[in-house]
Amino acid sequence: MAATYTSLPISLSKVLESIVSDCSDALIDDIGAAINFKADSFLKIMSELVEESKTDPIRYPLFALLQPYQSKLGDYNGSDITCDILIANLSDPHKNWEQREDGNYTPILLPIYSEFMTRLGLEGAIEYEGRTPDHKMIKLYHLGDVKGGHNGYIIPDVIDAILIEGLSFRLDGSQTCIGLTVPCEQYHEAQLVDYMNTLSVSESNGNLIIGLAAATFISLLPGGPVEYMVDFGYGSGSVKLEILTPLDFDYTVLSAGTYIGTITSSYGSQMQFEYTVADNGQVKSISSIVYMNTLSLDYNDLDCTDKSNYPIEIGYRVVSTSQYFSNVGIKTANGTLVYSETYGTTLDATDTYTGGRLTTMNELYQVNVTTRNNNILTNKITLQIKTI
Repeated sequence: MAATYTSLPISLSKVLESIVSDCSDALIDDIGAAINFKADSFLKIMSELVEESKTDPIRYPLFALLQPYQSKLGDYNGSDITCDILIANLSDPHKNWEQREDGNYTPILLPIYSEFMTRLGLEGAIEYEGRTPDHKMIKLYHLGDVKGGHNGYIIPDVIDAILIEGLSFRLDGSQTCIGLTVPCEQYHEAQLVDYMNTLSVSESNGNLIIGLAAATFISLLPGGPVEYMVDFGYGSGSVKLEILTPLDFDYTVLSAGTYIGTITSSYGSQMQFEYTVADNGQVKSISSIVYMNTLSLDYNDLDCTDKSNYPIEIGYRVVSTSQYFSNVGIKTANGTLVYSETYGTTLDATDTYTGGRLTTMNELYQVNVTTRNNNILTNKITLQIKTI
């Protein structure tokens, strides 16, 4: 018999897992660990924690949607949800309440609670009246409120917790544009994984000076701070470049010729520059420098109907000190040329490519500058869609 249904109910677990993932990304630097999400019965979650304790020492902080939860349906789209949520972190049975407040609740548990409540209001599939959905927020020291009926001390670890009890909101079934069980992400933002805005390259008294004046970096994955390395293009390896701290080296030790320098980041972006060292028989000098002085990206809030078809604008300024560059081209990650501009005697050009559209959740653009020496300088931008 063929199926007769036209749609499936939204998965609350999937919706909350996505929200908690965003909370984890936002708080990773502050709380020092990713948030472990679970959605199951209380006893099943406890069993999983016992098994995980044998192999995985990092299981907290924990965010758990406790099953079962109530889902009331009627003559309207979606369902009215009432659920309980547990937020927990490791503790110490010898600590008093003040030590638990200072060591667990203030720096970890309450920020997770607050971030989650804030992001509930940004999720397009969730509706409620007021500043936050109706609920009770209960602090459970060592989850030890046996008299309150909360099964104190049966968790296999010593923890402090926040119980969000009776959290009530409507899960709107009309907000489903991505498959049958994933909620529509109503607003999006094209965030930059790593991107260099403003570069300066100059010479002074026999030194080539490199300055990274501005960069944009939004960490979407757990990891250390972004680092930038400069390779001056003559085979001596890379040196670390700090933003707002220019780095220089003595180019007079080089043979006469044209060199391509490269600035790379630990997260994938890249800026290249070209410089030519001349030798008049007495004193070496730099006869020309070509580089991308500024690189910009413009985007707007995007609605659900534009998914996988996001408009963006890429702007640039390319500078040459004594000989003009040939052209600027923009390619996508697969090598497709989407923009090309040819220049004649221009030494300084500013332009904007307005036809760009982000077609996947992750995208790489290369802004390539062809110099008069037929070298191609590759400048990379890495993008990723992030729900806001």
